[in-house]
Amino acid sequence: MSVTVVATPTIQPTQTTSYTVSAGVVRSNPAQAVVDQSVLTVVPPAVCAINLPTLTVSPTSMSAQYPNPVTYAVTLTNNDSDACTTSTFSLSSNTLLNGVTTFEVSSAVTSPGLSIAPGGSATTTIVATPITLPAQSRAYIITAGASRAGQPGAAQGAVEFTVVPPSTNPPPTAVSTVQISVLGNRGSVAVSPLGLKCKDNCTITLNEAEWQTLTLQAVPSGQSCVQAIRGCEAGGGNSCTLTAGVSYEI
Repeated sequence: MSVTVVATPTIQPTQTTSYTVSAGVVRSNPAQAVVDQSVLTVVPPAVCAINLPTLTVSPTSMSAQYPNPVTYAVTLTNNDSDACTTSTFSLSSNTLLNGVTTFEVSSAVTSPGLSIAPGGSATTTIVATPITLPAQSRAYIITAGASRAGQPGAAQGAVEFTVVPPSTNPPPTAVSTVQISVLGNRGSVAVSPLGLKCKDNCTITLNEAEWQTLTLQAVPSGQSCVQAIRGCEAGGGNSCTLTAGVSYEI
């Protein structure tokens, strides 16, 4: 035969405490008694300890040419004890210039609300976008903060963002060439308004912004005359408007 002894703590201890629980059986005829005992250890319930989270932003410094944006990685860790429940944190970002809030660069958190269990981490991003064109390279501070309702203070982080003005170097000029051949040994070809003269064969290199305005002019010598300007589609007589990529014979 067996019976069950139920031991129930009635006072909450401030620390882990051990008790001795005993049970006995007696009878009167013949007079006998049996006693046994066991140890009961009572542990106080776990208490939720609320702590500020840890926030990190990386990389610590970036640069970009206006108006290109950059993206920073944000990691938030919940430092509460295991007895706590999942918490939702609010994230925000700001841009500083010489310690003062500025709107020359916008900074936005991709996920402004993160729910994280105790001991866990979550990630999001901050996108920093230049709004104002700087006259020269300018360094800004991008700040990040994470807070929780009902908890004073906030986790904070800061990184640097340098905005570089676009390059002022002009793009390379596209060029075309015109081949000019003078048949015979008399006369020449004038190219205006460049003031060039071709007496035999010559090649003219022109940028694409100029060639449409140039004109070939056949200049006879002595008793010679101009028979034709081969390859010319515009103009007449002994003149022709140049076209890129075409060969001309006079």
